[in-house]
Amino acid sequence: MNKDLLIEVLENARENKYDWSLYFFKIDRRNNNPFTAYKIRFKNSQYLPEYAKRLIDMVIKYQVKKIKEIKDYTGENTKISCDRIETSSELVKEQWDYFVEDIARASDEKVEGKYHGYVLEGTSSNNSEKSLAFLKIANPIINLKNKRSAVFTFDSDDELSEMSDEICKLRMDADCIVIDDVIYSFNYKIEDMLNMEKTMQKVKKEALEKIVAVDAFENKDEFEQMARAYKAPRTFITLKSERIERIRNMAKRKDVASMLKIEISQNGKFILKNAEEVSLLLRYLCYKVFKDAETKELLEASNVTQILLN
Repeated sequence: MNKDLLIEVLENARENKYDWSLYFFKIDRRNNNPFTAYKIRFKNSQYLPEYAKRLIDMVIKYQVKKIKEIKDYTGENTKISCDRIETSSELVKEQWDYFVEDIARASDEKVEGKYHGYVLEGTSSNNSEKSLAFLKIANPIINLKNKRSAVFTFDSDDELSEMSDEICKLRMDADCIVIDDVIYSFNYKIEDMLNMEKTMQKVKKEALEKIVAVDAFENKDEFEQMARAYKAPRTFITLKSERIERIRNMAKRKDVASMLKIEISQNGKFILKNAEEVSLLLRYLCYKVFKDAETKELLEASNVTQILLN
């Protein structure tokens, strides 16, 4: 889905009849399913639909229209883009399924303690439109009585009296939007919510197993040790088989070595001498490094800066 289609879906949700529900949720990593959700009731049934319409207007105007494009999630996209990730992706599936399960069985029995966020869920009344959810990863409850300020209100006698109540603040922006089975994220907060760092470590492990299995390294054990010490697991999200196959082929491997200025042995294998060379090769395999066709310069894909090699 491109930017214009995303706006169209949101505008349809604004103009068509949707049933809206609001849930607060807590996260506790000590539990297998870390999510606990609480369905919110409103005294006036019109509050939530009106909030949903205003939220949609603000999200379109100040978030969607401000981005340049929608990109598949890589963990390194700039925030002038919007990240797109399917809920079936191995990066999020387990935690997302837990979250959806807990929302589905949430009751209106209040959950005590600090909330970590809330979700506004919309379903088309006649099931003719796409399902929609807005996630905000921030505590909606504000305690007016705190150490940093004193809050007062006028009572019935026009005298100031202290307010110590908790109030609910629903913001006019979203950290991500979920349309059917796709998450559109405006920042990286979804990574914390879905504990993606843990999943990225698994992706890194599996990626390194594929790379190390290629008979392309003279000092295989040393390479593997340095590769496992590489500290940016999100790099491996974009590993593609095409570049693994390129280093599997000896002739193409020599071309890669020449481009990256990595020494090659007499029998055509990489001789990786240090962590810097290992990092460069890993980033190349994961499409983070490429050679400009016109200037022949080696560029870093994430920020398009030239890499200077001796």
